[in-house]
Amino acid sequence: MSYEELEEKEKEYLSIEDFEQRILECNHAIELDPKNEWKYQERGYCFFKLNQFLIAKNDFDKAISLNSNLPDSYDIHHMRLSRYLRGGCNIQLGNSTDAQTDFEWALEFGLYYAEDALNEYFPNWNSFSNQVSRIAPGLHIDFDSPTMTLDELRNQSDDE
Repeated sequence: MSYEELEEKEKEYLSIEDFEQRILECNHAIELDPKNEWKYQERGYCFFKLNQFLIAKNDFDKAISLNSNLPDSYDIHHMRLSRYLRGGCNIQLGNSTDAQTDFEWALEFGLYYAEDALNEYFPNWNSFSNQVSRIAPGLHIDFDSPTMTLDELRNQSDDE
């Protein structure tokens, strides 16, 4: 079976959500092209949907590592989606710090629904960032180690 035929077959499985069969098809596609990050991402998604989070995370790790070797002009969509989905795996596996990093990365590169995940799993992240945005628009703060309290930001904003 050619690579193009595999692509067509996989599209069929997308519509019927036969994740086990899609995994088999992705396995075959990866055998044909072991550097195809799209197939690792797709297979990871299937494992994610089957609640096999560690296997899914491993596939997203592979997709991300393969994608990071591509030129800067490469479409970043797959990288940010892999980071977002890996964040979901990390939540399920209890790796909250890694999950937050992945969600923030995905959001930074335009995957805006990653903010929903941040709001759901890390409510302090969102409430703090929203308050800072209202008080001092355009101000960038390192959220891992903020140097000002919200009251200090309010006072600084009032002084200006």
